[in-house]
Amino acid sequence: MAVSWSSVDAAEVAFLGGYKGESPQESYHEDGTYSAEMLVTCPWTDRNALVQDAAGVYYPHAPATKARLFRASIRGTGGTYDASGLMKYDWAIVKLLYSTLAPWPTVGYKFVTEELRGFVEGYPVANDNLRWQSATGTRVEENAGVYKMVSGLLYNVTYYHVLVPSTAILTLKDGCNATTLNTISLGLSFAPETVWYRDSFLSRTIEIGGGPDFKVWIGFVWRPASWNYHWQPGYGWQPIFNFNTGSQVIFHEPVNLQLLL
Repeated sequence: MAVSWSSVDAAEVAFLGGYKGESPQESYHEDGTYSAEMLVTCPWTDRNALVQDAAGVYYPHAPATKARLFRASIRGTGGTYDASGLMKYDWAIVKLLYSTLAPWPTVGYKFVTEELRGFVEGYPVANDNLRWQSATGTRVEENAGVYKMVSGLLYNVTYYHVLVPSTAILTLKDGCNATTLNTISLGLSFAPETVWYRDSFLSRTIEIGGGPDFKVWIGFVWRPASWNYHWQPGYGWQPIFNFNTGSQVIFHEPVNLQLLL
């Protein structure tokens, strides 16, 4: 019978030649984190599918902890040698290790972290009717540097173990979101044209015992107005039009930034 979180025909194993209670095992650590491990058996040919299924759910025995899979090890049992001298196992014993520090898996079993950081920008204020100290005071000078402070967000996304980076990383550069942009796991949504795709970084790692993969960093900037509006002192955020053509000037092309998430 398949375990509840997987379509693979698999079952948890309470012990392997040792004491009962070998699986599951759970630990609380001095830094406040939580980890657990469990043993699951499945047909040898389904072992990789089982690991992928496990990466998509919280630790099954205590999902409220939000512990996620961060490592899996596989060993075979009940097999024979084939004609080429390779071992052909019938069953796999899969050890699944979970932690509350594990990264969050997304579609395709890539791993990702999301980060929000605030920032503040100053925009000049029209000083035509401004006076120092009181309404009858001295007029505020042109060079007084009176600014309205507007807060925004830096929204950074880092993908790990990406086998083939999306071409959208290049083709969508410098665009803004044409439609509402939804974060992966933060539960936030950003209105159209308020998120600008400003930068990206890719690095490739080749490890002994593993294939090459990429780490992909993508940087967005959110502000409360459209990236095709500009600050007009005294009026706030406004569009800019071309006098000759009569059309609005588009500084950042609206594109489907959701392709990057």
